[in-house]
Amino acid sequence: MRSNLCFLALCGASLIGARSAAASPDDALPTVPRAPPADPVPQSPERVSIDEATPYAPGEAPPPLRTRTYGEWAAPTARAERPGRYSYAWNDPTLQSGIGLGVAAGGGVLGFTDRTMRDTMTNNVTGIWGVRATIGSQVPLGLDIDYLGSAGHINTITGAPNGTLVGTTVEVALRYNILPHNLFTPYVFAGMGWQRYSVWNVQFAQSDTGLRSHDDVAEFPTGVGITMHDPSGAMADIRGTFRTTTGSDLLADPATGTFASLYSWEATGSLGYEF
Repeated sequence: MRSNLCFLALCGASLIGARSAAASPDDALPTVPRAPPADPVPQSPERVSIDEATPYAPGEAPPPLRTRTYGEWAAPTARAERPGRYSYAWNDPTLQSGIGLGVAAGGGVLGFTDRTMRDTMTNNVTGIWGVRATIGSQVPLGLDIDYLGSAGHINTITGAPNGTLVGTTVEVALRYNILPHNLFTPYVFAGMGWQRYSVWNVQFAQSDTGLRSHDDVAEFPTGVGITMHDPSGAMADIRGTFRTTTGSDLLADPATGTFASLYSWEATGSLGYEF
């Protein structure tokens, strides 16, 4: 038994010695600590969102963090620029509406082209006033919506006072703006609408004058104008208009029995605001 134990002890000592001899010399070298990993390289500003730090007083809770958007990274100093004066762009980023929305009010004079109507009026021209809303005053194509009123004294064929001729017009016109982004914008327009003429305070019967109390007609305005655009939003406009109408039976010529035409011309000016 003792001899067996001695044999096992010798075998174990031999195995330990052999393992120590087979070990690498490098295992005896001291271990050098490795450097901590470097911080990751940040991505480009276009693809990373950061939180803006906002200073706050000591003791107060910090304000909620806000994430910066892509647009703030991409163009932090970008400013809207007005299209060139000869541009026909369909949008102006310097305008609140982008296209030019305006309202204007003004007045002027109106005259009839038919000789019978001119002879019936006390004066060759009558006063006219109106309000206009414009959609697209600073893009190539726009739309005008107008309300117009007019009034003028009328006489009988013999020259006796015979009341007041009052006109009311509502119309819509398409306008083409020439140089829409220029300080001065010429334009042409054409449209259609409804017109009513009424005689107030008539003094003589229709059988004596050939004049009815009222008449309703369709009318078709065409004309030219020019608008001045101020950077503040103020605008000024002058225009000339020629109106044709459908057949009228407001006034009959006593000599021939034919009805006078209500074709007319007008010259107006207005002031307003656009945005």
